Amino acid sequence: MYKGEMGAKHRLAARMQNEASGKASAKRGLSFGPFALFKSRAFVASAIVAGCLVLSCSFLYPSAQQYYHALRDRDRLAAEYAALADRNESLEGNVEALQTDSGIEAYAHEQFGWVKEGEETASVRGLDLPEEGSTFRANIVSDSIEAPETWYSVLLDPLFGVE
Repeated sequence: MYKGEMGAKHRLAARMQNEASGKASAKRGLSFGPFALFKSRAFVASAIVAGCLVLSCSFLYPSAQQYYHALRDRDRLAAEYAALADRNESLEGNVEALQTDSGIEAYAHEQFGWVKEGEETASVRGLDLPEEGSTFRANIVSDSIEAPETWYSVLLDPLFGVE
């Protein structure tokens, strides 16, 4: 009964024929032409990996863009909240000062130039002294606060279209 298996000698002869035919075709200059590169396994595997990466990026880009926009909005809102907290803190300080008689007198003197009876006042001009604590902003408009710059915003803002 025939099993359809090669013996050791048959396998050796087949292997020698394959090696000889490969060397002979190389000697004769027979290659696969311009498509020889496409026959290699490494190229095919690289092409498949590159195709998968391109497809993955094209499917994930909209979600990543939406997430990045949400992240930048959160940063902007955090900066706006900090500005509002500073404004409220300044207002609370002013309210506490205006609840005392000396605070009211100081405010009337600074803002309106009022003086008590028997007091004299003088205005000195030409001194360029920085004003103390004049960081109060009357209104904070939501669009006036920019999102803070981060280490990644320089690269990702143009990529995801953040203005």
